[in-house]
Amino acid sequence: MSAIINWVKNLIFIILFTALLEMFLPESNMGKYVRIVMGFFIISILLQPITAIFRQDYNQLQYIVPEGIISANWQDIQERGKRMEEANQTVLMNYYQEEIGKRVREIVSLYFADYQQDIKISLDEDYRIESLQVVLTETGIRPVEIKAVEIGREAVEERVEVSKDNRINKERLEYSLSQFLQISADKVQVVFTTGGK
Repeated sequence: MSAIINWVKNLIFIILFTALLEMFLPESNMGKYVRIVMGFFIISILLQPITAIFRQDYNQLQYIVPEGIISANWQDIQERGKRMEEANQTVLMNYYQEEIGKRVREIVSLYFADYQQDIKISLDEDYRIESLQVVLTETGIRPVEIKAVEIGREAVEERVEVSKDNRINKERLEYSLSQFLQISADKVQVVFTTGGK
C-alpha cells in the first residue's frame, strides 16, 4: 500500500512542480518546452508500475499488488510450467523414438523384407541411443512342433538358429544401423525368433 502512496505523491509532486515552473517563467518560448519535459515526467511516473511488470521486476510489483496474490499465482505458474515441461519432454522422447523406428524399419526392410519387425529403442535423458534391438520374426507358414506346457515357467522368446545367408545379412544390418545412427556396433542387436501373427 505504501508503494501506491509513494507513486501518487510523486505524481502530485511533478504536477505541482510543473505548475510552479510555469508561474515563475516569463511568457516566452521556454514555456512550451517546460510543459513537454514535465509531460514526459508525468507519463514516466504513470507508466512506472507497467514497466515494472515488463522488466519482470517483481520486487516493485509486490509493493503494488498484495503479496498473497503474487506468491500463490507464482507458485501455481511454476508448478504448471514444470508439468508442461515434463509432458513436452515425454512427447518429444516418444516422437523421437517413433522417427528413429521408422528409419530403422526402412533399413531393416532392405535386408529382411519378408520378416515381421519389432524395434525396441532405449534413449537416455539427452536423447542419445543407449540400445537398439531389432527382433525379426519369420512370417512364413511352417510346420509347428507341439511342445508340452510347463506350468510355473516364464515365457521365453524362442531364438532361431540363423542360416549362413541370414548371418551375413544380420552382420551387415547391424553395421548399417550403427553407421546410420552413429552409435557403436555393440549397442545394436538383431535377434531372430519363430512364430508370427
